[in-house]
Amino acid sequence: MHTPLRLGLIGCGHISRDHRNAIRAHPDTAVLAAACDVDDQRVHAAAADADGCQVFTDWARMVREAALDGVIICLPHAQHLEVGLAALERGMHAMIEKPMACTAAQGQQLVNTAARSGVVLMAGQHQRYEPTYRAIRRMVQGGVLGKIHAARFDCMQTLRAYAAPPHWFFDGDIAGGGVVRVCEKSWERGRLARPRIYWERGRLVCPGVRVGMSA
Repeated sequence: MHTPLRLGLIGCGHISRDHRNAIRAHPDTAVLAAACDVDDQRVHAAAADADGCQVFTDWARMVREAALDGVIICLPHAQHLEVGLAALERGMHAMIEKPMACTAAQGQQLVNTAARSGVVLMAGQHQRYEPTYRAIRRMVQGGVLGKIHAARFDCMQTLRAYAAPPHWFFDGDIAGGGVVRVCEKSWERGRLARPRIYWERGRLVCPGVRVGMSA
């Protein structure tokens, strides 16, 4: 019988609930050993359901002091690089919420550091594992649909249903994108092939919101 992975959660906001629920559903595989958030009340609430879970309000201290096998990083996107590198360099596996980084160069830094440290790095692209997309992938790879010459994907995301301005999601420098980030994520779902995008259109319907882009 193997010992469950000791995981640390960095960032106890909205999306962290899904990760906490997943850990609770697989007690033989993983335990929540530490949680961190700058909001003291929020981090204590997140740790309440996990026996023996250490509580931190400083992520750097948690990475240094907690005995962890890996971390789940659920922070504003602009913080993914710094926190991810620190954990990987300490020899911890890391699952980083999407997008893994704000630029391709930052993403490569994380990949290279994980390789040097001999640990697993994963971006939170969970939709790649959804049964619908996996079935489509099998159909395409199996030639069921014949040769695919083109594909169209229509996507609309209402960020206001998730969080309203001035949430950091609407700040391009922190979120690392915006409309194009959502489109890129959507193409990744099926992983049918590396797409050549001939035409793309986006419409921003949040007047006064600043959107920045990095490449």
